[in-house]
Amino acid sequence: MREGVVRDYADIARLAGLTRARVTQIVNLMLLDPALQEEVLLNGRPTERLSERRLRIAVSMPDWKAQDRSLRQNQREAADQ
Repeated sequence: MREGVVRDYADIARLAGLTRARVTQIVNLMLLDPALQEEVLLNGRPTERLSERRLRIAVSMPDWKAQDRSLRQNQREAADQ
């Protein structure tokens, strides 16, 4: 988008064969703490700690430490069930 190759996420979605919502979710992953990004990339698939739903909640938090605390809390709650 910076270089003007595409105008918006809708253009990216069309080119990639994805929905605009999915492109937004993928782009939002860049808002995660770099350590969490690495964990997502290394796992290659969702885990109990890093489910898509939990990641969406974490992405909404601007503070990286809060993201990690939220994921750890969710992990403890899941373990208690």
